[in-house]
Amino acid sequence: MAFRGRGGGPFYAGGYGPPNRQMQICQQLGIAYPPDGAQVHAYIMHVKRDARRFLNDNFLNEALQLYSLALLGCELCPTMPTVVEERPKLLCNRSLVCFKLRRFKDAEEDAKMTVAVCPAFVKGYWRASQAVKGGHNGALKAIPYLLEGLRRCQMAGNTNDLVDFVAEICELIPSAPRNDTMLYMIHNIGIGRDILPVDIWQKVVCRLAQNHKWESLSILICGRQSGPSEPLEGIACEVNCSGVSVGNTSS
Repeated sequence: MAFRGRGGGPFYAGGYGPPNRQMQICQQLGIAYPPDGAQVHAYIMHVKRDARRFLNDNFLNEALQLYSLALLGCELCPTMPTVVEERPKLLCNRSLVCFKLRRFKDAEEDAKMTVAVCPAFVKGYWRASQAVKGGHNGALKAIPYLLEGLRRCQMAGNTNDLVDFVAEICELIPSAPRNDTMLYMIHNIGIGRDILPVDIWQKVVCRLAQNHKWESLSILICGRQSGPSEPLEGIACEVNCSGVSVGNTSS
């Protein structure tokens, strides 16, 4: 297997990387060889904290470098439970950094690695969708990630994540192409009126209004067709919209 230069690369049997590569990583990270699991975990957490600080302060190149170093550290003990737990978080955070740096392909690749490592890590699907939605055929590329993330949210029962994914899908529907692939995905979306409770749809409606997504709202409430929207048309017609401001619908 080839080593991924950006970190977070291949796993090897036995819980450790190959001896020669392991030694190289220890030298690069300043960790004693052979590596001690507790020391490796402490290093990863220390670098992760510094990377988060740089990210919060918008020092993106520095944050990118540190997240990559932390992911290299993960290769030293790839089956250690505490390290396994950190790896998708690090990949997802590095995806965010790449997105902010407008390195969208790298952002998507890290997000895909996130969910490959931990399919239940919902934020990975979100990061992947954000990395592709602004590009060519953005809706067509983003919606599959969002649908899989939505499916995971429904399994996990996290209301906030559920609202995020449903609202994002509804935002993208008007710009989605009316082709067989998209129509199939939308018709099998799994968020019918009898599946999601009214309070979820109420939060989705409020979110769309806050973001001025009036065309999406028209689909959900009035049933106006735009894009491959048939399964969603009028789905929120029974939602109480008294708290939704429409004062700037013409803006």
